[in-house]
Amino acid sequence: MPLESNGSDLTALSRLVEACVRPGTRRTQSHATLHRTSVDGLDASLASQEPLPPVYYPLVTTPLPSDYTIVAATLKIMASSRLAGGAKHRLMMEMQDLSKEKWVNIDLVNDNILRWRLGLIVVNPDSAFNGGYFKAEMTFTEEYPYQPPTFRFLVPIYHPNIYPDGKLCISILHTPGEDITSGEQASERWSPLQGVESVLRSVLLLLDDPEINSPANVDAGVMYRDKRDTYNQRAREIVDKSKQDIPEGFEMPTTLEPPPPPKSADDDAAFWDESDEELDFGGSDTGDDETAEFDDDGEEQSDDDDA
Repeated sequence: MPLESNGSDLTALSRLVEACVRPGTRRTQSHATLHRTSVDGLDASLASQEPLPPVYYPLVTTPLPSDYTIVAATLKIMASSRLAGGAKHRLMMEMQDLSKEKWVNIDLVNDNILRWRLGLIVVNPDSAFNGGYFKAEMTFTEEYPYQPPTFRFLVPIYHPNIYPDGKLCISILHTPGEDITSGEQASERWSPLQGVESVLRSVLLLLDDPEINSPANVDAGVMYRDKRDTYNQRAREIVDKSKQDIPEGFEMPTTLEPPPPPKSADDDAAFWDESDEELDFGGSDTGDDETAEFDDDGEEQSDDDDA
């Protein structure tokens, strides 16, 4: 009879893997590869809560033993579960590191580590958006970091590379690999070596220095190019409005430079108050009137030599 996609069957699958897939058994990767189509069918069946298709009658449709198909399907389920756990673990570590930075404020949406609510702070005197506190949201999939997150501002920002819905036209958020159509190199796009911090820093750089050759907002790109003063004035208005979103009690940074370490007030005084005895390095106490006499060869002369 066909395998049902209910809780008891999934438990049975897990037990079967424990029984069949252990060191020393002869289960090879080729078995899983031969049944990849069937495994994809299992995913669809599990999602719809319907009986599995007849392809899962392995004794009828294939000479391989039935447990090979079941093991391959179970391994894929377990791999997917591990992938999801890996994404959440990495995001927790990244969030912990970013919490030490002054230019970003992070909260979770409904305590979901896959949805971040951000306050992105511009601290750059040369930027038209200096002093802004811009609310944004990042979402992640269970395939992170192998697939990029999404990013969008939650407030309207008049900028050449920001769409009206708050999304950005930025290469680092594009899926991995080279894109022949756009001409983007793989090194410009997302890769698992990237992270949340690299995305946020790229967004800040884009705010400071727009890319007007491929604008998401054409009007903003033209204004930035031809009427820079008008553009800067509009940016300052956006900054002033964004400050209404600063959380109560949150201290806005004015510089990203860490403060110098505290200096002891008595360091210099203690140095100059040292006594001569403390500065004595054990040299000779010979006085000025006790100079030694040397002969022409540079050897010290004694009283016996003079005699």
